[in-house]
Formats: sequence, C-alpha cells, structure tokens
Amino acid sequence: MKEDSDFDRFLTFISLEEPDRVPLAELLADLDIMKAMVGKEKLDLEDYIKFYRKAGLDYVRVLADGREAFFGSLISGRIEKTHRYSLYSEEATRTWAPEHEGLIRTPEDIEKIRSFDTSQIHASTAEKLRKILDKKYPKMGLMAGFGDVFTTTWMLRGFTNFCRDLYRNRGLIKSIYEKVSEVALHECKVLIEAGVDAVWPSDDIAHIDGTLVSPRDLREFFFPWLREVGKLAKKHSLPVIYHSDGDLTKVMDDIINAGVDAIQPIEPKAMDIVEVKERWGDKLALIGNIDLDYTLTLGTVEDVVKQVKEKIRQLAPGGGYAVGTSNTVTHYVKLENYKAMIDATKKWGKYPIRTT
Repeated sequence: MKEDSDFDRFLTFISLEEPDRVPLAELLADLDIMKAMVGKEKLDLEDYIKFYRKAGLDYVRVLADGREAFFGSLISGRIEKTHRYSLYSEEATRTWAPEHEGLIRTPEDIEKIRSFDTSQIHASTAEKLRKILDKKYPKMGLMAGFGDVFTTTWMLRGFTNFCRDLYRNRGLIKSIYEKVSEVALHECKVLIEAGVDAVWPSDDIAHIDGTLVSPRDLREFFFPWLREVGKLAKKHSLPVIYHSDGDLTKVMDDIINAGVDAIQPIEPKAMDIVEVKERWGDKLALIGNIDLDYTLTLGTVEDVVKQVKEKIRQLAPGGGYAVGTSNTVTHYVKLENYKAMIDATKKWGKYPIRTT
C-alpha cells in the first residue's frame, strides 16, 4: 500500500482523538526484519528511514550514541560476546552476562560506574536523522529511544544478587540506580536537544503475573526516574510513550502520574486490553496487543487480518489506539504476517471506524 507516514496522525491518536486512520506503532524491529523489508543486507540511515516508511510508521526511532562506554571495563573478561551487525557500526557485539552474577562484583566496580562522565553520550545520529527528515520527509517524526533503568540496575548485579540486595543492601542498589538513572536521563536530554518529537522510554518491570519486584521497590528504584522523564518531556511539550511487558495493573496509576501519555504493548497473556481501555482509556493511549505467541509467528495472514480488525473495532472508536505487536517486531515473526498487519491497519483503520 501507499506510504503515508504523518506524525500529526500519531499526535492526534496520543491526544485521545480520532486521526485520519488508526496509526501503527512499534518500539523497534529486529534487524533481520528491517533488512527483509528494505531488501538490503546492510542499512544506512536512508535505508533505516525507508524501513519505517514501509512499515507504515509515522516516526523514526533513534538512540543516543556512546552509551556502551558506560559499561566499559566492567565488560572485559566477564561476558560472552557474539558478533552482530549494527545500524551504526559494521562491527558490534551482542553481550551476555550471567543473571545470577552480574558485572558489579567489587567496590572498585562501583567506583567505575560512579566516575563515568555522561558527556561521552551524545546525539550525533539523531542530529543526522533530523536533518534528513526535515529535508526529505518533513511529515515524519523523530522518536527518542532510551531507558532500561530498572533493567540495567538489576543486570549490573545479576538478578539473584539484586533480589538479595533489596533485603540486605539497599544502599548498594540505590547507588547503582542513581548512576544508571543519571545516564539514562542524560540520554533523554541530548536527544531532546537534537530535536526529537516524542520520547519513548522502555523498561520491563513486570512479568505476566505481576511486577518483577514489589510496587514499593519500583516506587523507590524506578518511578522517580520516570517522573523526571515526564517532567523533562512536558517542559518541551513532548509526549511520553512507555514500554513494559507484563501485568502492570498494580502500578498503572504510578505510570499515569509519572506523565506517561501512551503505553505499549499491553501483553495479551498479562492484561486484557479491553479492560485496560475501560479503566484507563480516558488518561492513556494504548499501543499494541497483536499476538506474538501465535498470530504473527505461527498463524496465517487471515488470522492476522481477523485479529487486527477485531482490535480496531474494539479499541479504535473515539481514538487512543494504535495497532502494533505485543512486544516488538521480532526476527521470528513471519514477514508475510507482519506485512498483513500493516496492510490490514491501513485498510480497516480509516475513520470513522465500523463497529459492526
């Protein structure tokens, strides 16, 4: 179908109003999917934009540059590395750390992260994308991607140690959290300075049965940072979209009070999106919920179209819903099913929505 990316559509949806059609929205897509959609093995920034346009998205997502320096010498000799291709570098590594052990093991490790200079983080890529969009695709928006404050905090200790520390050594967790949140907030700041149109922090704080740690712990080691993001975004009149998997029921009010305007992906196994719409739809726009466990990965094109039509009928009237996956566009999604989701949204998502 015709490419029709328009960030005004996204802004209308996030304002809980009806745009011309239901938007498509994703946190990210795996590189294999992007390459297949664009038809190239390696992608430059122009190709990166091309993917977002082909995917029917109204924005291009961008990360800050230089964050990998934060982990620096902590990584050396402590993780397994595997090669991968990165958009920003032909040579990059995917890193793995044991969940039970983590990277911070000694007082010296703590000092290494405390002494990290956030000026090493910059937004050169965002500035380049901003120039390209302004010149060639002025209707598209630029979306800031950053976050993982809670996730990085526990990963630096390993989840087993992190849980023990919550009972035995909260001061250690606090010192790690404060530095990690400082770095992530700096990422947000430099991306805003580079001219992004919205911010999309991501951080998985829940599983399908509830939050990973108690809401009380999240209110100490996550939500203060999210509130700072909300304040910063509102200062610049930017909307905030937040990603977390899992059942967020017990902290939905915390999320709203932090200044979040839209939430993604409302994981089907964890939350009933119709109930979420009924309870919080007057305060939050909703993104996602198209099933990854079967429909997009194992189902047929017909299964995808049926589910997209159902979600649009249930959730789109009045605005405040965008079609998307129930996590991200993973490499194991069938390409024909992903394309079917895009096409079905464009065909059946035009306002006014038919509810019968």
